[in-house]
Amino acid sequence: MRLAAVGDVGVDVYENLGVIHVGGISVNLALSGVELGVDELYLYSALGDDFGDFVAAAVATTPIRFRARRLAGACSTQHLVVHPDGNREFTGYFPNVLGDWRLTAEELAELATMDVICAPVSDGLYPVAEQVIPLETKALKAIDFSEDGEWWGPEYFERFAPRLGIAFFGVKTGVPPSVPDLARRHPEKVFIVTEGPLGSIAFHGDLAVRQAPRPTTVVDTCGCGDAFQAGFIIEWLRSTDLERAPAA
Repeated sequence: MRLAAVGDVGVDVYENLGVIHVGGISVNLALSGVELGVDELYLYSALGDDFGDFVAAAVATTPIRFRARRLAGACSTQHLVVHPDGNREFTGYFPNVLGDWRLTAEELAELATMDVICAPVSDGLYPVAEQVIPLETKALKAIDFSEDGEWWGPEYFERFAPRLGIAFFGVKTGVPPSVPDLARRHPEKVFIVTEGPLGSIAFHGDLAVRQAPRPTTVVDTCGCGDAFQAGFIIEWLRSTDLERAPAA
């Protein structure tokens, strides 16, 4: 399997701990792919000239093939606080150089050779998603629609649903009514709503599968949604079992 993660790679600034780690939706997903035994992993993003060397050096210690373009400015930066119970509070996100980043024709051509393409639609990455989602390819496209932009809503989902294989919807409260309707009208595709501490619900045609969170000792919940997506995508491709994929 050749899997490409396209999007956010930068730094997480833990304000109350005084530390900085490599972070971002796409690098988190790619690292989970390493743990799950994906044969070839590619990561596409842009790095700034502040922490770019730090991020690139960290990714270089993994098997991931990093297609990182350097741009003048700061890396994407997520500020957060980790509370004593392990839950994290996001206090500010800055896409920085990602706002100016676009995929080149050569990068799009390489993406078209993949088996799976994963990309988020989120703050600063909307233009790149507009490049990835319409791309003519046989690859399964797994797109994460984050509820953080004016574009969020059924008209946008409807426009791109025919070109997706899997769609994730991270929501704060409740399942958007348009999602189960999309699943019924596109029965060959999978639509997953993640609800944080409430778990997830996956829709495939008329089938809906609820997955409750597993009991665990929480250390830091940052990146757990990205790991969930990686597990779901890879298990779905291996088994096409809607009961097993959310629990992977």
